Amino acid sequence: MSDISPQSFLRHWRGPIEETLKKYLESPAPALHRHYGMMEYHMGWVDSEMAPRIRSAGKRLRPTLLLLVCAAMGHDPEPALAAAGSVEILHNYSLLHDDIEDLDEVRRHFPTVWKVWGNGKAINAGDGMYACAFKAMLGLQDAGVALDLTLQSLSLLSWACVQLTEGQFLDLDYEDRDHLTLGEYIFMVKKKTSALFSICLEVGALLSLCEKRTRLLFSQLGEHFGVAYQMLDDVANLWGEMDETGKTSCKDIAQRKKSLPIVLAMNDAEFGACMRRLYALDINQDIAQPVLELLHRQGIREQCLGILGQRRELMQALIRELRSETRANASADLSSMEAYLDSLLTLPATV
Repeated sequence: MSDISPQSFLRHWRGPIEETLKKYLESPAPALHRHYGMMEYHMGWVDSEMAPRIRSAGKRLRPTLLLLVCAAMGHDPEPALAAAGSVEILHNYSLLHDDIEDLDEVRRHFPTVWKVWGNGKAINAGDGMYACAFKAMLGLQDAGVALDLTLQSLSLLSWACVQLTEGQFLDLDYEDRDHLTLGEYIFMVKKKTSALFSICLEVGALLSLCEKRTRLLFSQLGEHFGVAYQMLDDVANLWGEMDETGKTSCKDIAQRKKSLPIVLAMNDAEFGACMRRLYALDINQDIAQPVLELLHRQGIREQCLGILGQRRELMQALIRELRSETRANASADLSSMEAYLDSLLTLPATV
């Protein structure tokens, strides 16, 4: 299926992805229905009364990318569904805990888990999702995947978990810093955002029996994509309309997040000191408007788009390397994967 359009691929695999996620988040006993129901609520399948309700469930980018790599390498993605479910469950675990840590009351236009059920149960539900991510990855064996490939996939998932928590620590810790370099920002993003994208592509390549060199290229492609994706999100959070997360615009500023535009502004030779003074003001003081005005005067949005363009060029170079590396594989076709990655890095019309 590697030669079909990304849209057709998404339509075909969205259902199996959802079924796989529900399989590994299913309650094993009536007494635990509310525990797993909180996870299902977070995933977008039920309402706060645990009644089935169709609402926004996220883009499912990570499992889609993992399966796309399998298809791109000429392999049937079906046996990789457990791995696809695993990375998506892990991603959503991190979001559930992020909501608690950032005191976010809304996700995808609905109250967050902690807002409905309190911190204790929400933390425990997140811990449960974390464990279920590993249970799902081990499910590869049920699909006939060899034990050594299952263990390698599990090892990559463990590595991503460590990176996620390190990245989240840095993101929170940076809120208390009065200055941040671009290098420090990218170091944080590679852990908080890129690590999981990186293993999605690498596990897809691993389960397609790719050589180590090819797997490394896919891993690097995922890392560069993750950095670019976070940069784009940072831009959209300041200059786009409210997105599907349901979060209000400029919340990053209110929380004194060191997003890409802010980092660039703080390092500006002419206006950097002014931006740092604004960010040093009391957290209860509304600084959104003066910050946005200063960013406009500095031309920060254009600088962000320039850096984003450079990251996309790095991705294109890696895709050319992958095409060269897989030339001998007559079944390989990277076009759908490339088109999908490109579509995810398209600026929204409001930006």
